[in-house]
Order: sequence, then structure tokens, then C-alpha cells
Amino acid sequence: MENKIAILLTTFIRDQLLFKTLQSIIENYTSDCILLIVDQGYSSEEKKITIEYTQSQIPCKYYTIPFDSGLSYARNFLVNKAKELEISYCLLMADSLQFMKEYDFSSYINFLENNTEAGIVGFDLDNYGTWRGNLELIPNKYFYIDISKETHIIYKDLILQPVDHVSNIFLAKTQTLIENPWDDELKLMEYEDFFWRLKTNTKYKVYWTDRLQFHYTKNRNNEYEQYRNRATREFRKLVEQKYKIKRWVYCTPAFLKFVRKPHAKKEI
Repeated sequence: MENKIAILLTTFIRDQLLFKTLQSIIENYTSDCILLIVDQGYSSEEKKITIEYTQSQIPCKYYTIPFDSGLSYARNFLVNKAKELEISYCLLMADSLQFMKEYDFSSYINFLENNTEAGIVGFDLDNYGTWRGNLELIPNKYFYIDISKETHIIYKDLILQPVDHVSNIFLAKTQTLIENPWDDELKLMEYEDFFWRLKTNTKYKVYWTDRLQFHYTKNRNNEYEQYRNRATREFRKLVEQKYKIKRWVYCTPAFLKFVRKPHAKKEI
């Protein structure tokens, strides 16, 4: 079967978490997907064996890039590989997100195919607050995040909520990500920048559904945590300088309460 979806999996110095995620994908593989992995960490014999095993089970390509190239660079690298392979859709995920069952993406592909301005459909996390809502830039102040006030839309069997941003588990048109790449200068803290430029510089709209759920595993070893902590120390300042704001982000209390609500298990 033709590969319609490239699963974009980024990983960085969390090998045991990567192995867990790969196993979840193998066990719940969707036949019209190809897995594309980009690794900006270390090589190891255990990883080599695991990748070879994965490639023996499902369509999979594995790439390495220079150490600590950054999350934005890694994602853009995979999007360009998907384009080279002429794959029309990308499922963005990471080594911390696991498949829970075999997913049927056909309804979402149909929605994206038949709506020229639809660019992204975000999915739910079963055990973690799903970051979705409205995003505004208040000049000289901050990014302002609030609950979406948009009315849900119905498309065939789908119920979708229009939003400005979703968590980093979503299905997108490859062309959307080509036209709106992540900023390579932002190794971290790339989130608001990406979705704000998508909202203001492109025609593409973002939607969210809780029909499909994935699982999030928090696993930060000491070395990974040191690199991750640069987000607020270093890269937040780059975002503030780029947008000439005094503070990175303001989330309304209503939004924070909303996204932190426990999620009920969904029939997926």
C-alpha cells in the first residue's frame, strides 16, 4: 500500500523511552504509514539493534543529525524527508508519545484533502492536559493564551474544534509544514512561534479532536534535563527578542484550569 502518512519521530538522549515508543508503534502499526526517525543524540549498539529490528517489522527510515541540532531543525529535517518521499501527510510526535492502538486516520485525511485551508488536526493525550486554544500576540507584552471560543464544526462523522494551537501530536499536510517550518534558531521554545506564524502568515487553519488519544510518558534523565532546562534560561529570551515582548507568555487562569482537567478514556 502507498505510504500516505509519514510518522515524524524526533529523539534526543532518551534511548529507553525511544525503545518503548518504537515498540508501541510496531504493536499498533497502521498500514499506510512509514516511520521516519531523526536522532540528534548518541549512537550505541543497543540502539542499532533496536532500529534494525524496527525496520524488519514496519517501513522505517532512520537518520542521524549532529548532536544537539535542536528540536526545530530535527522536525524540519523530517518534513523535508517526507516531501522527498512524496508523502502528503505527516503525523508529528516524539519519543515521549506512545501509540495506544491501531489508529484509523482516513477520516482526518479526507477532511484535510477536502478543505484547502485545513492544515492541522491535533489529537488528545489520555493522561496529560491537552494544550489547545486561542493564541494572540499582545504587542510589547506577551503571547496571550485562552480557551477557544470557536464553535465546533461537524464534517461527516467528525466533530472538530477550531483552535489556534494544539499539543505536539497532530496530523498535518506536509505542504503546511513546508510553508511554515519551525525556526531553526529555536532549539527549544519553538511552540508559540510556530503556531503564531501559521496563524498570521499562512492560509492554514488548526483543528482539534479528542477522538484519537495517545499516551505521554515523562522521562527526563539528568543529562536530558540539563539540555531541556535551557528552554527558559536561554531560548525564551530569543523568543522575547524576536517578538519584542517583555514576557514570553500569559495563560489565563481559565485556560490553565481547562487544560489540566483529568481526561476520560475515549473509545478510539
